[in-house]
Amino acid sequence: MMAVKRSAVDAAIQHSLAGQHACAVACFEAILRKHTTLKAMDLMEAAFAFDRAGEEHKAIPLYVKALNGALSDDQRVNGYFCLASSYRNVGQSAAARTILARAISHFPDEPIFSILLAILDHDDGKSSSAVSRLIEVCRGHIRGANISHYSHFLAREARKAGHSPDSLGL
Repeated sequence: MMAVKRSAVDAAIQHSLAGQHACAVACFEAILRKHTTLKAMDLMEAAFAFDRAGEEHKAIPLYVKALNGALSDDQRVNGYFCLASSYRNVGQSAAARTILARAISHFPDEPIFSILLAILDHDDGKSSSAVSRLIEVCRGHIRGANISHYSHFLAREARKAGHSPDSLGL
């Protein structure tokens, strides 16, 4: 199997970023037909292109394969998030939650995963849990004077969600 031409991947990425989704998808489909082994980041870029084109069902296996390859921590965080989001978009919230649990086990301080879990909770009609998760993110990631001005609001919302403000550190 011949090595993928970097220029073909770069062109496909540029089409995707420019909003030329049909062209990007066609380019990546041709690349994926010719090359069974791609670098993890190239797989991720192909997944992004399918995702942007609204073809999450095609993006999902690419994200999975990319996450099994060599990625930096930032790329891996992005991959987990996009994979979970794609699962949500195709109606597979249980799979999204499974991916988010795995992501949180690797990156426990990354707030984006809790935010997506809150969105999933909201989707599932669990508004109390969704609000609680978002308050936790606020409490854990907004520091000092930035949050002190809003502590009354957050405490009130915690009570409405069925939590003691003290239990959330408010």
